Amino acid sequence: MKEKLNWNIVFIGVLVVLIGIFTFVEFPLAEVIYNPESGFGRFFEIIGTLPLPIVGLFSTVSLIMTAERRFCPKTILSYVLGIICYSLFFMYGVKCIAHQVPAFEKPMMFLSLLWTVACVFLVYRVIKKGKLQELRRASIIGVAGCLAASVLIGMIKSFFARPRYYTYAGEPEKFSYWFEVHPANKLNDGFPSGHSGQAAVSLFTILLSSFLEVKNVEKFDRVMTVLSIGFTICVMVSRMILGMHFATDVIMGAALPLIAMKLTKTVLDKVSETQEEYMIGEPDQKAYQNYHSRDVM
Repeated sequence: MKEKLNWNIVFIGVLVVLIGIFTFVEFPLAEVIYNPESGFGRFFEIIGTLPLPIVGLFSTVSLIMTAERRFCPKTILSYVLGIICYSLFFMYGVKCIAHQVPAFEKPMMFLSLLWTVACVFLVYRVIKKGKLQELRRASIIGVAGCLAASVLIGMIKSFFARPRYYTYAGEPEKFSYWFEVHPANKLNDGFPSGHSGQAAVSLFTILLSSFLEVKNVEKFDRVMTVLSIGFTICVMVSRMILGMHFATDVIMGAALPLIAMKLTKTVLDKVSETQEEYMIGEPDQKAYQNYHSRDVM
């Protein structure tokens, strides 16, 4: 327990230090690296939002499929919330891709539906393997991260309405700090970075080993961590290169979903330790599997 607490303090400490440093050096940095024609920046701008629909759709599908199969208020609430979150992540994923490449809107809708079907089969297989509880736990954490990367960041963007660097490149007198509040404007939504937040959701992959059959869990988690962090950093850097965000924007954008997922995991750990029911409509695994085996060939 002490070790976990120390890692939390380290994370918060590093976050505070980075925000403090880049608050005063991010404009000179933006002037140096700004390149709106960057192929690297454009590539990661397009794919940077993909983790949100991938993780979000999988997590909501799994929560809906593993909800209790009986008619009662909490079951209805569980289904309603699941459908709302699924619709949100579906539309958010399509909208973000279409905003970057309009021609990808319909293909993205098709791929999202195809991924949904794949999720149904994957969730069913996980349930048959007896990993229902682990799957629901990971899915709740995934939904929390996706909500933070979409809804929470969107609300903060609207409040601060920070102008993006590319709108006044080369005019240092127009620079404003991240903590300044500006009048609402569709171009003024720089803080925090939505792309960075959605990219950070990719760290959900660390939880895959909790419900999938993995031979070497430690090695698998290490590889997933390195790949996810590397991908997130690339997206963060690409946003700064294109002049869409400053350093503090991308740092806070990536941090918020991680904090949300960590807090959710901590709450689930605490409740689980006291042996209390920690999920809305949590089903009995054996009963659910018996029920499901009657309906699915």
